[in-house]
Amino acid sequence: MGCDFAIHKITHPQEARFSWGTLDVLETGDYDCDSIEWGTVQKLAGQMSLDYVMKSIELGKAGLIDVVSTAPIHKEAIKLAGCKLPGHT
Repeated sequence: MGCDFAIHKITHPQEARFSWGTLDVLETGDYDCDSIEWGTVQKLAGQMSLDYVMKSIELGKAGLIDVVSTAPIHKEAIKLAGCKLPGHT
């Protein structure tokens, strides 16, 4: 993306560093991200989106996070992943 940010993968919010120049990225699973084809609707991309939304709900209910913000989520992709609702909310 043209950024020089370091990526710090975490599995729990307590592992975050909150350091300038570092992006703390919460992992929700072991995905084959190399198989993602940008610009095409895919089940894997939809599943990843759903997994992140479900993880954020879990963390919020546990009181471990206060806020969630999502990027646009492709409705057709999450439908391919098995989501029967028209949106992710």
